[in-house]
Amino acid sequence: WGRRSMVRLKDSLIGPGMIVSSKAGHDKHRLYLVVRTEDERVWLTDGRYRTVDNLKIKNMRHVRLLDLSQHCDVLQDLATLNDSGQKNALIRRVLAQYNRPLEIDYREDVRCQKKT
Repeated sequence: WGRRSMVRLKDSLIGPGMIVSSKAGHDKHRLYLVVRTEDERVWLTDGRYRTVDNLKIKNMRHVRLLDLSQHCDVLQDLATLNDSGQKNALIRRVLAQYNRPLEIDYREDVRCQKKT
């Protein structure tokens, strides 16, 4: 019970304009921009699969906060754009900054060696 209240307290920091990652469901690990919050629900968009016209509603417990900074400027830009295609493109550009793959040096040989 104590742990549950900590989760609620931690997740209550989630607000519009923040970047979150899905922790559960078929969209696990997908990044989203928070558009709106209400009670324990968040309305999310990724600009591709969940567009601004078809927001994803998710329980706050099922998302993980990636960045404490709010992208309020992005939300203001979204309000000024009229075309939903332009809005989705802007969201994809913002999320692309967080979607960068890890740089791994594949030249290193990391195979297990047999004992002789």
